[in-house]
Amino acid sequence: MMYAAIIRTIANDLIPDRVIPAAVPAAIPGNYCASLRVSHSSDHHFEYSGRDVIRVVCVIYIGKGAVELI
Repeated sequence: MMYAAIIRTIANDLIPDRVIPAAVPAAIPGNYCASLRVSHSSDHHFEYSGRDVIRVVCVIYIGKGAVELI
């Protein structure tokens, strides 16, 4: 329970309230598509997909940091 409260506090600081109603319905087809991708991927393709996800997350955080510096 303590960890859930910490995560909720962080999420409230980072995510605007108007994003949550759009993110919840988008998560359902997103999870379904991701499960199809994983189940039909070889180890080699899964490795490349993981690298792409890490790159996207890094670009998001670099962009966020750059915006905060401005």
